Amino acid sequence: MKKNIYKYLAGNDYPGRGIVLGQSPDGQKVFVAYWIMGRSANSRNRVFEPITGGIRTVAADPAKLEDPHLIIYNAVLTLRETTVVTNGDQTDTIAQFMNGSGSSASSSSDVEAWKGLRFSYDRVFINQDFDDPDDLDMNGFSVDYEHAFKVAKKLPLFIQTGIGINFSRHSDSESESDEYYGYTVGYESKNSITQLGLNIPINLVYGVKINEQLAIKPYTGFYLRVNLMAKEKEEFTLNIPSEFEDYIDKSDYEYDESYNLFDKDDVNELYGSDDWKWNRVQFGWQIGATLDISKFNVGIGYALDFNEITEKTKTSKFMVKLGYNF
Repeated sequence: MKKNIYKYLAGNDYPGRGIVLGQSPDGQKVFVAYWIMGRSANSRNRVFEPITGGIRTVAADPAKLEDPHLIIYNAVLTLRETTVVTNGDQTDTIAQFMNGSGSSASSSSDVEAWKGLRFSYDRVFINQDFDDPDDLDMNGFSVDYEHAFKVAKKLPLFIQTGIGINFSRHSDSESESDEYYGYTVGYESKNSITQLGLNIPINLVYGVKINEQLAIKPYTGFYLRVNLMAKEKEEFTLNIPSEFEDYIDKSDYEYDESYNLFDKDDVNELYGSDDWKWNRVQFGWQIGATLDISKFNVGIGYALDFNEITEKTKTSKFMVKLGYNF
């Protein structure tokens, strides 16, 4: 017996939860409709959320969620050619049985593909392979866009790539002064290195869902970094009493020079050899993990260059990240 579903539901003040199966007029497609309602405030505090291969219920306002039992569950899961639809957590039970595994079929689909923005504080280390190295530490930051794609049907494995820009800087200074015949004479020397680059990663990520709000995503992979700018600046200032300025020309001693570390002539003038010219392109390896907290995430990571940035010198960095997934 055929019924008009719209009229049938319109005549019922409280249809509750329901599943409707239908077929297209040509008999080529099958349709499934599922709806939920609620009487209590806890039951009404939920909405549908799409997941990879299905639909689940989630709290509309997590702060008002009283008891997740019976109201938070996977409503629809797709297993290869089969779609499982129920009005409760038995969706997982059926899918688990059909999978022939000891865990819910939704465990691999709970963590979905994502895209988002990341901001990180970077502690960059410039390590020299010499007997008496002059290692440097640089402070910096990165802003990255990343996009992850799922690559396995039964496992929460993702390929994550994207693009980002990174900035880092090192500076130090030295000063000294002495008294000569009642006059104070001194100097101040400043040195800084500034770097700007473009970073393109490709990582393998494994997503582990802890609960509805939390997920851990360890990753490892490789990156390509294009060094867009690298400059070293040196300043020297002479501090003498005004009475001496008629006899000493400070410009003979003071300087404020900036050197392009990609330019052979500049590097030769700065270090006495163009062997210290920086490379434009770096390849490297990285490892880390992020913790998703709803749409926000925090993470840590470590990266190490494969090739030298200049003679017998490599860079590495430690990262602390904060991000948001769209």
